[in-house]
Amino acid sequence: MLKVSITKSYPGFSLTTELSTSQNATLLSGQSGSGKTTLLRCIAGLEKPDHGYISFNDSFFFREGSLNIPPAKRKATLMSQENSLFPHLTVSQNILYSIKKKSQTPDLYHSVIKKLGLDTLEHKHPACLSGGEARRVMLARSLLHRPALLLLDEPFTGLDLKLCRQVSSLLNEYRETYQTEIIIATHIRQDLLNWIDNRLCLIPPKRALAG
Repeated sequence: MLKVSITKSYPGFSLTTELSTSQNATLLSGQSGSGKTTLLRCIAGLEKPDHGYISFNDSFFFREGSLNIPPAKRKATLMSQENSLFPHLTVSQNILYSIKKKSQTPDLYHSVIKKLGLDTLEHKHPACLSGGEARRVMLARSLLHRPALLLLDEPFTGLDLKLCRQVSSLLNEYRETYQTEIIIATHIRQDLLNWIDNRLCLIPPKRALAG
């Protein structure tokens, strides 16, 4: 269970939100600029909230004034909107980058690349990929981490309807198999996520007026 009660402010922008999940899948929706990415980055530990707390399965990730667990120790993986692939590595090498025993390719790898349509791209480098292909490689790498908490920021960007359906089906199967809690931030293709019961819509905050 994830519990969040935070405030995070930037010049001209302030996010105040509360989130409590009881299911293992949550859809985070809202217009661009409503704070979806900021919330995910705070949960992952890449941004530090100004106030409040973040806890997961009864352990605190962040507690104002006393605790801020580093991202690597949060057992959470964030798939961001930015292309974070290593340009000098192949698709296969990028996906398996976090696997400690390089000589042992996990069965999950073969299943994921097939379901994401990446099995014919294993030896290509990121420069040869389309935007949608790169997104799928990033998703595959995130799934190979086997995190307790999977945070996905706009995972359907650049995908056609058929691929959106494949990704949605894979995520549903993945969370049921590995009991991973998943939070998906998106403002598109919400109709493809009817297996998600827990939904939170962020309202764009009022921006400060220039003085």
